[in-house]
Amino acid sequence: KRIYVSGLRATSVREGFVLRIGLDGKPDTSFATNGFMTVPPGNGAAEAMTFDPEGRIVVAGTLDNPYRGYVARIQP
Repeated sequence: KRIYVSGLRATSVREGFVLRIGLDGKPDTSFATNGFMTVPPGNGAAEAMTFDPEGRIVVAGTLDNPYRGYVARIQP
């Protein structure tokens, strides 16, 4: 079993992310880059996450400049 987390980190730009961790609390390094994926690349935020019937991750959020929404599907 794994735990998925989505959110926003602020570096020089706003970056949405998806993080997959194991039940031990450590990043699952078999997912993306060391358990961490930026979604979408660039300025934006990951504000909601769910799974489709096939188990793929679906993330929704906002992009900056110009401000608009997005939906992205990610292969686990």
